[in-house]
Amino acid sequence: MEQKTHFKVDKSKCIGCGKCVNTCSGMVLSLGKEGYPQMRDFERFGWRGCWRCQHCLAVCPTGAISIFDKEPENSLSLPPSEMGGYMEQLVLSRRSCRGYLEKNVEPQMIDRILNAMQAAPTGGNSSSVEYTVMSAIRQMILFRIPSSAATESRLTKPASTIKRQ
Repeated sequence: MEQKTHFKVDKSKCIGCGKCVNTCSGMVLSLGKEGYPQMRDFERFGWRGCWRCQHCLAVCPTGAISIFDKEPENSLSLPPSEMGGYMEQLVLSRRSCRGYLEKNVEPQMIDRILNAMQAAPTGGNSSSVEYTVMSAIRQMILFRIPSSAATESRLTKPASTIKRQ
């Protein structure tokens, strides 16, 4: 299955710790006779095969694993653990005071956000998440008008007349 996943182990970096094996939700990894991770054959991706989650690459402490042509040296570095509190503060503060600038978003900023979102938790190992990116303020204004009208319409109706999905 290395052909499907392009699973590779750099034996000069691998320390045989087994973290990649232990994190594999599809249970397709094991340590071979030489102590290096290997992937068993599987028919298809999903429950009885590789989940495409790339956790094996993410947890390897030495950067020995590559999969789906993703190389560890091209991955984003993890911030120091003490930064966790800042993320929580940011999320909480953005909930009640969204103040956006009336200007286009720079392409470099969009790239940074999208790169970070590749690793965002999805509540499972599904990687079928889609985003709609609007970099121009004009696009955003055109998008906002129907959305605002629909929300306002719902807010002015009595709760008993609103259809629940």
